[in-house]
Amino acid sequence: MGQEVRPGGLRVLIVDNAAYARARLRKILEDHRVQVVGEASNSAEAVACYKRERPDLVTLDLVMTGEHGFQVFSKLKKFDPGVRVVIVSAMVDHDTIERAELLGVKGYVTKPEDWPHFEKVLKQAMVRQEEEHGRSV
Repeated sequence: MGQEVRPGGLRVLIVDNAAYARARLRKILEDHRVQVVGEASNSAEAVACYKRERPDLVTLDLVMTGEHGFQVFSKLKKFDPGVRVVIVSAMVDHDTIERAELLGVKGYVTKPEDWPHFEKVLKQAMVRQEEEHGRSV
Protein backbone atom coordinates (compact mmCIF):
# COMPACT_ATOMS: atom_id res chain seq x y z
CA MET A 1 0.00 0.00 0.00
CA GLY A 2 1.24 3.51 -0.78
CA GLN A 3 1.70 6.50 1.43
CA GLU A 4 -1.27 8.12 3.12
CA VAL A 5 -2.92 10.68 0.89
CA ARG A 6 -4.26 13.80 2.56
CA PRO A 7 -7.03 15.63 0.66
CA GLY A 8 -5.44 18.95 1.66
CA GLY A 9 -2.67 18.34 -0.89
CA LEU A 10 -5.05 17.70 -3.79
CA ARG A 11 -5.60 19.91 -6.81
CA VAL A 12 -9.15 19.34 -8.08
CA LEU A 13 -11.17 20.28 -11.17
CA ILE A 14 -14.95 20.46 -10.64
CA VAL A 15 -17.17 19.52 -13.62
CA ASP A 16 -20.90 20.15 -13.25
CA ASN A 17 -23.28 22.03 -15.52
CA ALA A 18 -25.04 23.68 -12.54
CA ALA A 19 -23.23 26.77 -11.24
CA TYR A 20 -24.80 26.42 -7.78
CA ALA A 21 -23.55 22.81 -7.54
CA ARG A 22 -20.02 23.85 -8.54
CA ALA A 23 -20.10 26.66 -5.95
CA ARG A 24 -21.32 24.30 -3.21
CA LEU A 25 -18.68 21.69 -4.01
CA ARG A 26 -15.94 24.36 -4.22
CA LYS A 27 -16.89 25.61 -0.75
CA ILE A 28 -16.85 22.10 0.73
CA LEU A 29 -13.46 21.34 -0.81
CA GLU A 30 -11.85 24.66 0.03
CA ASP A 31 -13.20 24.53 3.60
CA HIS A 32 -11.15 21.33 3.92
CA ARG A 33 -7.97 22.73 2.33
CA VAL A 34 -8.44 21.10 -1.07
CA GLN A 35 -7.25 23.39 -3.87
CA VAL A 36 -9.84 23.85 -6.62
CA VAL A 37 -7.85 24.67 -9.77
CA GLY A 38 -10.83 25.10 -12.06
CA GLU A 39 -14.49 24.64 -12.82
CA ALA A 40 -16.16 23.46 -16.01
CA SER A 41 -19.79 23.21 -17.09
CA ASN A 42 -19.33 20.98 -20.16
CA SER A 43 -16.86 18.60 -21.79
CA ALA A 44 -15.07 21.25 -23.89
CA GLU A 45 -14.40 23.37 -20.81
CA ALA A 46 -13.46 20.28 -18.80
CA VAL A 47 -10.89 19.05 -21.31
CA ALA A 48 -9.41 22.54 -21.83
CA CYS A 49 -9.11 23.13 -18.09
CA TYR A 50 -7.69 19.64 -17.52
CA LYS A 51 -5.02 20.19 -20.19
CA ARG A 52 -4.11 23.59 -18.73
CA GLU A 53 -4.17 22.75 -15.01
CA ARG A 54 -3.36 19.02 -14.89
CA PRO A 55 -5.32 18.46 -11.64
CA ASP A 56 -4.76 15.46 -9.41
CA LEU A 57 -8.44 14.63 -9.50
CA VAL A 58 -11.66 15.56 -11.32
CA THR A 59 -15.10 15.60 -9.70
CA LEU A 60 -17.76 14.93 -12.33
CA ASP A 61 -21.54 15.13 -12.33
CA LEU A 62 -23.35 12.59 -14.48
CA VAL A 63 -26.49 14.54 -15.38
CA MET A 64 -25.41 17.44 -17.56
CA THR A 65 -27.11 19.57 -20.20
CA GLY A 66 -26.56 18.14 -23.67
CA GLU A 67 -24.29 15.29 -22.63
CA HIS A 68 -23.88 12.61 -20.01
CA GLY A 69 -21.03 12.69 -17.53
CA PHE A 70 -19.74 9.40 -18.95
CA GLN A 71 -19.20 11.19 -22.29
CA VAL A 72 -17.15 13.85 -20.51
CA PHE A 73 -15.19 11.11 -18.74
CA SER A 74 -14.43 9.42 -22.08
CA LYS A 75 -13.06 12.68 -23.53
CA LEU A 76 -10.86 13.24 -20.49
CA LYS A 77 -9.66 9.64 -20.63
CA LYS A 78 -8.73 10.00 -24.33
CA PHE A 79 -6.48 12.90 -23.41
CA ASP A 80 -5.07 11.23 -20.28
CA PRO A 81 -5.71 7.51 -19.75
CA GLY A 82 -4.60 7.93 -16.12
CA VAL A 83 -7.16 10.63 -15.28
CA ARG A 84 -8.59 10.24 -11.77
CA VAL A 85 -12.34 10.89 -11.69
CA VAL A 86 -14.74 10.81 -8.77
CA ILE A 87 -18.41 10.98 -9.69
CA VAL A 88 -20.45 13.47 -7.63
CA SER A 89 -24.05 12.93 -8.65
CA ALA A 90 -27.61 12.46 -7.43
CA MET A 91 -27.85 9.33 -9.62
CA VAL A 92 -27.32 6.42 -7.26
CA ASP A 93 -28.71 3.34 -8.95
CA HIS A 94 -26.68 0.14 -8.96
CA ASP A 95 -26.32 -0.03 -12.77
CA THR A 96 -24.85 3.48 -12.93
CA ILE A 97 -22.34 2.75 -10.18
CA GLU A 98 -21.38 -0.54 -11.84
CA ARG A 99 -20.92 1.16 -15.22
CA ALA A 100 -18.79 3.89 -13.61
CA GLU A 101 -16.54 1.28 -12.01
CA LEU A 102 -16.20 -0.63 -15.29
CA LEU A 103 -15.17 2.57 -17.08
CA GLY A 104 -12.47 3.24 -14.51
CA VAL A 105 -14.02 5.89 -12.29
CA LYS A 106 -12.12 5.98 -8.99
CA GLY A 107 -15.01 6.75 -6.66
CA TYR A 108 -18.61 7.83 -6.27
CA VAL A 109 -20.18 10.41 -3.95
CA THR A 110 -23.92 11.01 -3.77
CA LYS A 111 -25.28 14.57 -3.73
CA PRO A 112 -25.68 16.24 -1.35
CA GLU A 113 -22.09 15.63 -0.28
CA ASP A 114 -21.09 15.04 3.32
CA TRP A 115 -17.43 15.71 4.05
CA PRO A 116 -16.46 12.56 5.99
CA HIS A 117 -17.64 10.28 3.17
CA PHE A 118 -16.28 12.60 0.48
CA GLU A 119 -12.86 12.71 2.17
CA LYS A 120 -12.79 8.90 2.33
CA VAL A 121 -13.63 8.59 -1.39
CA LEU A 122 -10.97 11.18 -2.34
CA LYS A 123 -8.30 9.30 -0.38
CA GLN A 124 -9.34 5.97 -1.87
CA ALA A 125 -9.27 7.41 -5.40
CA MET A 126 -5.72 8.67 -4.96
CA VAL A 127 -4.46 5.43 -3.39
CA ARG A 128 -6.13 3.27 -6.06
CA GLN A 129 -4.47 5.30 -8.79
CA GLU A 130 -1.08 4.95 -7.12
CA GLU A 131 -1.49 1.19 -6.75
CA GLU A 132 -2.68 0.73 -10.34
CA HIS A 133 0.13 2.75 -11.87
CA GLY A 134 2.86 2.16 -9.32
CA ARG A 135 3.53 5.84 -8.89
CA SER A 136 3.61 8.22 -6.02
CA VAL A 137 0.95 10.85 -5.54
